[in-house]
Amino acid sequence: MDNKSTQLVVPYTTVAEIRRELPTIDLQFDYQRKIAALKKYAKTKELAIAEIEAQVAMAQTIPEALKRGDITTQGDHTKRRYQVGNATLAGAEVNRWRQVSKIPAKSRREFYDDRPMPKRSALLKWWEASKKTEEVLKKMPAKTDAWTITGSQKVVRCHALITDPPYGILDEDWEPSKIRNFTVEWATRWN
Repeated sequence: MDNKSTQLVVPYTTVAEIRRELPTIDLQFDYQRKIAALKKYAKTKELAIAEIEAQVAMAQTIPEALKRGDITTQGDHTKRRYQVGNATLAGAEVNRWRQVSKIPAKSRREFYDDRPMPKRSALLKWWEASKKTEEVLKKMPAKTDAWTITGSQKVVRCHALITDPPYGILDEDWEPSKIRNFTVEWATRWN
C-alpha cells in the first residue's frame, strides 16, 4: 500500500465558476451537497469557501429557476419551502443564502483570506460589523476636529478619553514640551 497522501481538488470556488460550469439550480444544489458531504471527512478552507460560494450561486439562480419552473415553492412567506428535484429546502436556509449573496465578492474574498476556516455565520457577522463600522466612520468629523486637548480639570464631553501616556497627570521628564503638537502628530500617525 502506498503511503502518499491524497490531495482533494475542489473544482469551483467562485460564484462565477459555479454559475458558468453548473448553470442550473439542480446542478448547483447537487454540487453544494457533495461539498457538504466532503466536509464531513476533510475539513479544508477550500471546501468551506466552495460551500459558501455554491450557496451564493444558488441564491442568484433561484429567481431564474422559479421563472423556468425548475424549482417550486410551498407555503406562505413565513414557512416557505423550495422544492429542487426530490430535495426540499427550508425558506430560512435560502434566506441565509440571499443574505450572503448581498456581500460583494471582493469583500467575501477579503474575509476568506483572513480566516483559516471560513464559516457562513461568521461571514454574516463580519459583514454586519463592517457595515456598522463604515457608518460610524462616515459620521466622524475630520481628523483635525476629532480631539480636544485641555488643561482643565472640568468634564469634557467626548466619546473616548485617551491618556496614554498620561500627559499632565504625572510630573515626569518624558513629557513633551509642546504637548498639543506632539499629540496631534502621534494621533495622525497611528489613527
